Amino acid sequence: LMMSATPIPRTLAASVYAHLSISTLTQTIASRQHIQTKLILENSIRTILDHLLERIETYYEQVYLVLPAITEGALPTRNVSSVAKNLQQSLGQRIRIAQIHGQLPSEIIQERLAQFRNHEIDLLVSTTIIEVGIDVSRANTMVIYDADRFGLAQLHQLRGRIGRQSGTGWCYLLTNSQNEEALHRLRFLEKEDDGFKIAQYDLKSRGSGDLLGERQSGFPAFSIANIFDDEKILVQAQLDAQELCYNNHYEPFVASIRKDIDSILTKASI
Repeated sequence: LMMSATPIPRTLAASVYAHLSISTLTQTIASRQHIQTKLILENSIRTILDHLLERIETYYEQVYLVLPAITEGALPTRNVSSVAKNLQQSLGQRIRIAQIHGQLPSEIIQERLAQFRNHEIDLLVSTTIIEVGIDVSRANTMVIYDADRFGLAQLHQLRGRIGRQSGTGWCYLLTNSQNEEALHRLRFLEKEDDGFKIAQYDLKSRGSGDLLGERQSGFPAFSIANIFDDEKILVQAQLDAQELCYNNHYEPFVASIRKDIDSILTKASI
């Protein structure tokens, strides 16, 4: 049994290929609030700093800042260490700031998360380590730097950390990318909050990868079929195959097919 609050392209593809049977719950939790998502075409909080401080100082809320890297590296991205240091220098006397990332000892991470839950920290600078398992009702604003470097499903998953109390949640997507495809994806996320539609869009734009391999993105190398254009045919083929195997399960050719499938799945370590 696999359960996901945020469908990902690989999961959708697996359901089409009949590797998974899927049940869909489309209703949202009654307590969840609307999240206002805004795309900002610069990789800085300069234009929204006053709003962030207002959420912290006037509404007594907390803020997540999410970055794709821990320290400065080869890629031109913002990182946790430098952003946290700059914020501490400029705002450390005004608000309480802390950082977490995967290179810290687990006890330090847990200690700072506990402080954040207890509202002893106002602004948490983090990598995607906060993507799952974090529920802080007062943390109702999120800023994601270099948003173009994340997949839509992951951005939607991150965005799900907020909007867990009364009042509108705020999610800011920062990017200085000029790539039209990347900007189109982010504008789609800005307007859409349905996880299934987001996963479908992500599947079409990035591909599902190899269900029987290690690739997490890219498109399957079908000789003829196309998972998008031929979805109805693939679903019908799934139903026909199930009916064929069910009605003829004693026939030698069905046993041979099952043996071949088991061999493929075993080699793929599934």
